[in-house]
Amino acid sequence: MPLQAYALTSENAPYPTGVSLSPNPVQTTAQTLNGFYAGDAGVVTITLPAGSFPDSSSLRAEECNNDATESTECDGLTLQTTNANGTSLQANSDGSATVTFTLWELPTGNTPDAASSNNPAGFDPGSTVTCSDTVPCSIWIGPDPSNFSNESFVFDSVTPIAAATQGQVPESPSVPLLALSAVGVGGAGSIIYGVRRRRASHS
Repeated sequence: MPLQAYALTSENAPYPTGVSLSPNPVQTTAQTLNGFYAGDAGVVTITLPAGSFPDSSSLRAEECNNDATESTECDGLTLQTTNANGTSLQANSDGSATVTFTLWELPTGNTPDAASSNNPAGFDPGSTVTCSDTVPCSIWIGPDPSNFSNESFVFDSVTPIAAATQGQVPESPSVPLLALSAVGVGGAGSIIYGVRRRRASHS
C-alpha cells in the first residue's frame, strides 16, 4: 500500500470513515526531564481503521515538516515506538490502530517559557522540523521509517498551541517524555532514514 496523506485544511473533505486525529490544534505545556526543561508538548490521538497496517505489526511515529514526502523531512529525535501512556505502539489484530503521539513545538526553545531558565533551549533546538502555532507540521505513522512510503500514513496541518501559562510546568506533567527517554536531553542528533520516495496523493 502506498503512502496515504490526510490533510486537515479547508480545501479537503473530512477524513474517511474510521480515520481521526484529535485534538487539532493541541494545547501544549512545558515539559521537564531529569529536572531540565525539555520543551513544550501535548498529546494527540490518531485512529486508523481495520486494514490500515499488517495485522498486529509494530508501528513507529514521528514529527515531520508539513506535507512531508520522505523521512529526511522528519525529526528522528521525536520518533516514538510507544504510545504516550507507555504501551507498545502496534496495530491491532485486524490492522487498525490507535496512536497517542507526543507533539512537540519545534525547534524547542523558541517559545519564551517561565520554566525554561534551566536548559532554555530544550532537547532539540537544532531541529530541521518547524512545528508551531503559526507553522503547522505533519505526523508520520508506519511500520518502518526506512521504508517511508510503504503501508504508512502522513497527517498534515497539525498545530501545537503555545503553553497557556508561558510554559509554567504543571504540578503533574501531562506528557510522558517517551520520545526523550532513549536519547536524554542534548542526546544524539537527528536520524536520517532511507531515500526519497514518491507519495500517492489522497483524494
